This record gives sequence, C-alpha cells and structure tokens, in this order.
Amino acid sequence: MARKSFVANLNASQRDALNQRIDDGVDTLDELLLWLRGVDGSEFASRSALGRYVQKRRARGRALESLAETVAMPDEGGSNEALDLMLELATLRIKEAKILERLRELEVI
Repeated sequence: MARKSFVANLNASQRDALNQRIDDGVDTLDELLLWLRGVDGSEFASRSALGRYVQKRRARGRALESLAETVAMPDEGGSNEALDLMLELATLRIKEAKILERLRELEVI
C-alpha cells in the first residue's frame, strides 16, 4: 500500500497556500520545499514528493485552461467537436498525471 501523501497531512488553509504558491509559478521547487518544511504537518515532505505534486497540479491546470479556452470558442451550430475533443484531452492529461505519479511510487521511472 502506498504511503499517505504529505498533502493529506496539511489542513485546508495550508493546502490552499501551497496550491496558490504553485499556481503563481514564482517559487522554484527548492523554495517551495523550504517554505513547506516550515509548515506544521509537512516536515516529512520530500523534494521528489513535492515535485510529483507540483507536476500533477500543473497538469490539471493546463487541462483546465485548455477546456476553458475551448468553452469560450463560439459554437457555430450543431455539435461542438472541438469541445468534445478538449474534454477528452483534459481527461487524458489528468489520467496521465495519475499514471506517472503511480509509476514513480513504484520506482519504475
């Protein structure tokens, strides 16, 4: 069984602060780790675990941005094939992030 993610040990406000720092894109991974180690409940966060979390968060963000761009496109009647494809792509990107995370946990990659 996989270990519990360090993120699960954070309370909602700590998790929101971490997510905001990731979304802002200003901090390097090392800066995020230094900040995170000062937060209660995250003293066992490793650089690799944080890196995986950041990658997954950014992949979800990219998927949501793509979806938002597609939804904003005008529909010229009939079905919106572009929207359907973007929804499928967003789903695949999220699945990809989860698969990559699991492969790293298994130390395959």
